[in-house]
Amino acid sequence: MKRLSGTVEEKIIMMLREAGWYPGRKVSIDEVTDYFGRFGIELSAKAKDFIAEYYRIKEYWYFDKTETGRGHDFEFIFFPYPKSYCTDVKDFMYDDMDGVLESQEYKAVKDYDKIICMIGEIGYYYPARVWIGDSGRLFCTHEYDEEVLVFDDVIALIRYEVVIGAGAGLSTAAGFTYSGERFDRYFSDFGEKYGFTDMYSGGFYDFDTLEEYWAYWSRYVYVNRYMNPPKPLYRDIFELVKNKDYFVLTTNVDHCFQKAGFDKERMFYTQGDYGLFQCSRPCHDKTYDNEEIIKKMVLSQGFKIENIQCADSEKDGKTENVLVKS
Repeated sequence: MKRLSGTVEEKIIMMLREAGWYPGRKVSIDEVTDYFGRFGIELSAKAKDFIAEYYRIKEYWYFDKTETGRGHDFEFIFFPYPKSYCTDVKDFMYDDMDGVLESQEYKAVKDYDKIICMIGEIGYYYPARVWIGDSGRLFCTHEYDEEVLVFDDVIALIRYEVVIGAGAGLSTAAGFTYSGERFDRYFSDFGEKYGFTDMYSGGFYDFDTLEEYWAYWSRYVYVNRYMNPPKPLYRDIFELVKNKDYFVLTTNVDHCFQKAGFDKERMFYTQGDYGLFQCSRPCHDKTYDNEEIIKKMVLSQGFKIENIQCADSEKDGKTENVLVKS
């Protein structure tokens, strides 16, 4: 897919075009009307128009990638679902096999419009169920939220269904660099003794003793987990999405998202958190907060912890703890 550019609306239109949509698009929906008819579900005229415009566009969308074989960034799926999904529209709209007992989601959406039906799902990770009524407005429900969201068009819907994917580059942009001045400030003694010139390489060094190993890693964890990044990038991102239905998928382990205000329940941090210890076997699933033991290890190496104003303290006057040499 092409690299996205322009305003949010322009990017969404680029995504739709790449998926096969174009202005004035109208495809046959006979199989869709037959499908809903088998369950006795009526499609409004507006629903038919919407489906005719968007049905059979690509179901999985990829952003800024040249190869797309390893997963997708966004999905936009209409009924009828592929047989492999083993689910039908009635499974969402009704709580019984006979199509009599309406589901809670169906009941909630019916309060907003007439001739309501669910037409598919959109989003990523926890996709929204998309419903449409005879007004043409779109309604969204989520399994983790009772609120019914209302949108005038598909552009507004896609804009709301935001997923944030982040790797190490985001923290680097926020000032958590692993080499150069920051490495020299906290790890110059290790660099001189062992010959590595960045924190990442030091993480793979085969230290002779556990004392050296934990001297290095306690310092590493403290400066990259318990100190804040120099730039307020994460907080800026949070301000952009805090009132949206966001979800964060990240490989970062530095806790920057949560420190910026992101809800832990709306995150999947695939590689863990520097701030948690677990059994080395591991013989159980429990994790343990490590802040106090990490502090003790760091202080025993001749460092001290000072409280200073945050890099973006002009916003709220907050302070933070930083590591300095005694």
